[in-house]
Amino acid sequence: MPADPLSAIISALQKEQIIPDVVPAATGFTPTVLFSVVYPNGAEVNLGNELTVEETQDEPDIRLAALNGPWDDAPEASYTLVMLDPDAPYRADAVYRSFRHWVVSALIY
Repeated sequence: MPADPLSAIISALQKEQIIPDVVPAATGFTPTVLFSVVYPNGAEVNLGNELTVEETQDEPDIRLAALNGPWDDAPEASYTLVMLDPDAPYRADAVYRSFRHWVVSALIY
């Protein structure tokens, strides 16, 4: 795994096939924000983990953090986080891959 955080994020997205299944490789995607998703029961969303329906029943807490410095130095920005399951019900037969579970937008200023 690469030492710098940006390369580590991109490598993890490629390993889990988010790039190119969800984000096309040709876009030259460069992450600028880190985020965490934690459910009230303590279940945390991590790249590649599986959560049960019971663990994800309640609205999660979503936190954003600038990847390259504090928010104070950043211009006003709008972010949209979409929760989907790119390999539902399973990777070999992902017939429900485009199902939108939820969408959250945030304005950071």
